[in-house]
Amino acid sequence: MLRSKLIDILIKARIAAKLSEKELGALCGCTEEQIKRYEKDDYQSASYLDFKRVIFALNIKIQSGKFLVALDTLERIPITIKDLRLSKSRSKSQELSGKT
Repeated sequence: MLRSKLIDILIKARIAAKLSEKELGALCGCTEEQIKRYEKDDYQSASYLDFKRVIFALNIKIQSGKFLVALDTLERIPITIKDLRLSKSRSKSQELSGKT
């Protein structure tokens, strides 16, 4: 049950962020074909690392048993993993300084 909820969240987060399978693949180091296959088979064929990369690329956090999706931080590419990490770093800095 928890796994099926996570799969729904992964697919819905990608769609909500207006990312294509190709764009998500570019963010997490997978091919468009891999993302399409993962979504078609509910991520059954995804390795643990690919699964984690997709979660990271979509900025999904698991906190107290709940999935948190920060849709406002998702952007369409062209964006690189380096840009995504830099954006997350800036967000943390703003949170620590009290800015939102």
